[in-house]
Amino acid sequence: MSENYCVIMAGGVGSRFWPASTAEKPKQFLDILGTGRTLLQQTFDRFTPIIKEENILVLTNENYKDLVQEQLPGLTPGQIICEPARRNTAPCILYAAVKIWKKNPEASFVVAPADHLITNTQEFNNAIHLGMNACKNDPTKSITLGIKPWHAATGFGYIKRGDISQEGVYQVEQFTEKPVLGVAKEMLKSENYYWNSGLFIWNTKRLMHLYEDLQPQMFKLFKDDLSAFNTPKEKEVLKILYPKCQDISVDYAILEQDNNVFVIPGDFGWSDLGSWSSLKDHVLSDDQDNTIIGSQHKLMKDSSNNIIVLPKEKRTLIAGLSNFIVVDTEESLLICPIEHEQDIKSYLKELKHQ
Repeated sequence: MSENYCVIMAGGVGSRFWPASTAEKPKQFLDILGTGRTLLQQTFDRFTPIIKEENILVLTNENYKDLVQEQLPGLTPGQIICEPARRNTAPCILYAAVKIWKKNPEASFVVAPADHLITNTQEFNNAIHLGMNACKNDPTKSITLGIKPWHAATGFGYIKRGDISQEGVYQVEQFTEKPVLGVAKEMLKSENYYWNSGLFIWNTKRLMHLYEDLQPQMFKLFKDDLSAFNTPKEKEVLKILYPKCQDISVDYAILEQDNNVFVIPGDFGWSDLGSWSSLKDHVLSDDQDNTIIGSQHKLMKDSSNNIIVLPKEKRTLIAGLSNFIVVDTEESLLICPIEHEQDIKSYLKELKHQ
């Protein structure tokens, strides 16, 4: 009997959200938006109306196992899948697929990043249901969710849709990596392009065949020790085979080589929350266009278009400041012009070398 599963990927380090996000506690484990629920918890909550709770798996780095268990105490230990090393999305999705396939060879599953934001849950649920049904009706399809672009973004990959194959599900004609601004503007005009959301749906057996055909070396590593998965031997076997896997995304490894990929376009308030400035789209600003999270005792004077993240109990006065990011935590402080935000990652490397 076929069943639906969900794999939430929660192993990233989220360095663009430093200093709130750290290697010890990355952004998926934080309540970035001040809602009372972390991004991981919000992702889990989003899938519980669609997928049985016992079929929701969280794939993370073994360093974060306790954090996952703490934030989602209802999960059994078997629902938390731990990578012994970081090897990008292709190996981790194969790992999850093997574990699901051994339980239920006919299952379909959706893969979702733990650190994305979805504001229109009903629209999202409809898209997932549509994708799951399309995959059940035709298990040979690889399905991705595409986001209707609202500006000429250069930080996302794009998907070009082809002819419709059934209501709301389009064959993918082309994948395009992060384009330059001029190309992104043309894509926005055409209305046939969508942002690649990183949300995927597969039939487990078909995905295993895709890895066997397109990534034979990686597949062989898992196949040689197939009997160990979902047994007490799994952890030791994984420690040996996993570091041998190529560090490659599932987009490069599988999707862009597969000739039967379909896209479901969606407009469900999606954001990958890739940087501090992305918060401005999702948090109400004050009358001077300051986006402020945290501090309950604050005074902003002659200050505009700032992103301010502070501890709740900290009294704060900010005067004469515009177009800056200010993030204050117990251990670290970031003060950076919004226009230099893309440099935070490189600045952080320099700071670590000191």
